[in-house]
Amino acid sequence: MRILSAVQKQDTATLNHQALAELLHSRGLKQYWVANRIGVVPLTVNRWLTGKVRRISLDNLDRLATLLQCPPEQLILRNEASASATQVEQTRAARMLVSPQSQDMFVKAGQLETYEHLIKAVMHPNLTISTLLEVYTVLTLVAGLKGDFSSSYDYAKLKLEYALRCGDADKELEARINMVSAQAALGRLAASHRGLLELYSAAESQGALRSMVLTRINLIATYRLLGQMPAALRCGLEALRLLDGLPAGNEDQLHWRLLAASYALFSVTTTALDCGEEELVRLLLDVQKPYIERFHTPIERLTMVATAMLLDLQAGLQVDQQSLDELCAGFLQANQFGIGGSILPALCLRASGRLEDAAKYLEAVQTGPGCEKYEACFVADEWLRLHRAMGNGRMAKKAAARARELKLGFGMLREAETDCAEFGQHYKVPAALVRQIAELAPQVTAQLLASSGPPAESRG
Repeated sequence: MRILSAVQKQDTATLNHQALAELLHSRGLKQYWVANRIGVVPLTVNRWLTGKVRRISLDNLDRLATLLQCPPEQLILRNEASASATQVEQTRAARMLVSPQSQDMFVKAGQLETYEHLIKAVMHPNLTISTLLEVYTVLTLVAGLKGDFSSSYDYAKLKLEYALRCGDADKELEARINMVSAQAALGRLAASHRGLLELYSAAESQGALRSMVLTRINLIATYRLLGQMPAALRCGLEALRLLDGLPAGNEDQLHWRLLAASYALFSVTTTALDCGEEELVRLLLDVQKPYIERFHTPIERLTMVATAMLLDLQAGLQVDQQSLDELCAGFLQANQFGIGGSILPALCLRASGRLEDAAKYLEAVQTGPGCEKYEACFVADEWLRLHRAMGNGRMAKKAAARARELKLGFGMLREAETDCAEFGQHYKVPAALVRQIAELAPQVTAQLLASSGPPAESRG
């Protein structure tokens, strides 16, 4: 048993010597026997009982409480006992922290690091298995949003362990999907692709619609990294179709559907931008407005702003250069990007004719901690395009070799053999696929928002 922060004062608590004396007397225990069992000298126990030593280490308090078969709170003074969290209160705190409302609040504020630490702070061995399953489910999500895919994989393994202990087949399948998806971001693209396809078949055979949605959303990112953009868009369309067919369910299930729709639409938008489908991107940006403030992380919101700015520049419109500078600063401060997201400000700078500033921005991105291995591939491609635009042939040649090396190392084989000047040209998307996404995205959004009503903060 362990008393947590509320009673910690240099890892000690104020002992209630009268309560200790009463417990020893009622149980007929001798001082020397107690001292021997908890590993202290008899004089220490005597000083506890007489009040000559008022503070006790938490380790000794734990041992005493275990020996006397009483809660630790019973052995400390009332003011400290009332301030400490009981096991029930700790469990309630853990459940509150992993609730949909808490998720929305911390994600919206971009406080993912703080959120992760708070969740871990309320964990203790006496939490129920079902609560620990909820905790590791949220920790897996938070680590993924942070771009910390190694931790996301580790959390997903623990999620799998507790799903198996709970006998929760749906959560077990979700945990396996989380683990395989993290592999893609860690550079094991081929294994991740095979694993996700196998897990989708397993989910389909079990009728696990939620896992089917999750698999399709994660396949969008995998196909993007493999350079198979039409396949990525098809996965996005299938995810939206599945979401359209899911029953509303209870509040938690509805929250999950809204969150999944947000991720699906975000991934489809960035993929459509890669393919040069500007009309579809504008439509999806408009469709996502209800989701952006509620579900998107700050870097995702910046990505949507950068996407809209790039479309305006490509259409020949003028943009406020101070806003563009603030956008670049926001990306660099975040130090964490979605797939290919880091180059969006550079594309905006290049479209504005600010080639030198674009070069400085890319240099800052490359040296920042948020430039993961897969993101470095996109940055290297933009370096190459930028040096060509600046007429710097020698640097362009070096950049081309660097880009090819990175892509081969990451398993992006098709991309490695494609000159980045052809970016978007080899992604031929069927018009029917674009039309289906354009029709379904607003329909799914309207249905989900009608089911959920206004966001919690705006409800009376």
